[in-house]
Amino acid sequence: MQWPANDTLLSVVTIDTANHGALTPAKAVGTQAMAVDLAASPFTGAYDLDDDSTPSMLFKNIIIFLGILIPWLTVIFAEAGQHATCKLVGSIQGTLTLEERDGDLLVEGTLTGVALGKHGIHAHEYGKTSNNCLDAGGHYNPDNVDHGGPLDAIRHVGDWGNLDATESPYQLSFTDNVSKLSGPKSIVGRSVVIHEGVDDLGRGDNAASKLNGNSGARLACCIVTPA
Repeated sequence: MQWPANDTLLSVVTIDTANHGALTPAKAVGTQAMAVDLAASPFTGAYDLDDDSTPSMLFKNIIIFLGILIPWLTVIFAEAGQHATCKLVGSIQGTLTLEERDGDLLVEGTLTGVALGKHGIHAHEYGKTSNNCLDAGGHYNPDNVDHGGPLDAIRHVGDWGNLDATESPYQLSFTDNVSKLSGPKSIVGRSVVIHEGVDDLGRGDNAASKLNGNSGARLACCIVTPA
């Protein structure tokens, strides 16, 4: 394998010294850059990477290092993108935070103005909060299946069931293993809606049960936005 001559190799590494030297691009506290100009280098020429001479070993080590670093950085940047927020508008106030953890979606937030009891909460198709949240459309349902509960095998991606407000302000916290912040089941750019009534989880005896769980009017909604 030959390394091309008269080329420039640039490697930029960001180091988070506060995190015990771990490479953390999102929280960098220092940056170091190394540039090797082969045209001006004493190593100028075409190098055989099967050779054990010092110049060739240098490039071997750089290639090995980049082969390890690039996939690692890809994972880090991917993980850094798996966060979102959703600021409610309507009769219920609060900001939801959404985070993917080990394949599950964690949804948390402090809600004020919510009446005590159970309220249907779902991810809806469109990222719109206008017209008293009606423009958010129906539940996000890319698989075109019946409405169900969050633990059902057959359910909408957006079927999160009910929140159960036992006090006000109410600390919302739950996980869902179907909806995501990336991929074909991503709810980023879509909306979250909190309803007035209880979601019957598709167990009702009418057509609306299989569509929206008879959850009733829409009290508040928000648009899921990458953090």
